[in-house]
Amino acid sequence: MRSLPVLLADDDRDQLRYLEDLIRTLRPHWTVVAAIDDIAELPNVIRSERPELCIMDIGFEGANGIDAMRDIDGAPPIIYVTGDASAAGRGFDSPAIVFI
Repeated sequence: MRSLPVLLADDDRDQLRYLEDLIRTLRPHWTVVAAIDDIAELPNVIRSERPELCIMDIGFEGANGIDAMRDIDGAPPIIYVTGDASAAGRGFDSPAIVFI
């Protein structure tokens, strides 16, 4: 089975570790190419690592994951993960493939 390069982005480092553990357990053929907690790194990491999927939070300190991804040309498909119910509606008006 082909490896899928995945980028994780969440400003909560515990959530990043949890997502990495989930991927290792449930999708061992996926490869986490980067796990970032600073949304300012997002454009450079997407350009350098070329992930084929991004799993990310919506709410970052001082920034919004949906808006950040809209500004990146050639962004990969996105799965948004958030605990903020008020942000959930915005996810459906975005390029996300899944919203959790």
